[in-house]
Amino acid sequence: MVTEMVTRSALEVLREQLEAAVASVPAGDVAEAVGFCAAAQARFLARLTHVAPAVDAEQWVTAAEVAQRFQLALSSVHELARQGRIPCRMFGRYRRFNLAQV
Repeated sequence: MVTEMVTRSALEVLREQLEAAVASVPAGDVAEAVGFCAAAQARFLARLTHVAPAVDAEQWVTAAEVAQRFQLALSSVHELARQGRIPCRMFGRYRRFNLAQV
């Protein structure tokens, strides 16, 4: 016997939850619920129009940010910088990395 696993998309689940929520809002709270929905709509629209910023040629970041971006251990980034294998600049006692050069 073959059983089919029915998977629903996140959008389908959200649609069902919204329908149930709309039906359960008391009449006295409808205006507040509409305001909440408008705010949620604005957040969704912002996600549609968001464009990731381009990497600025002079964007200086920390070793932790370099480690995260390139999936390295933080100690590896520090060691590579000490060895001169990745370019960096000292700002006072802090080492920073130019993303355009790394």
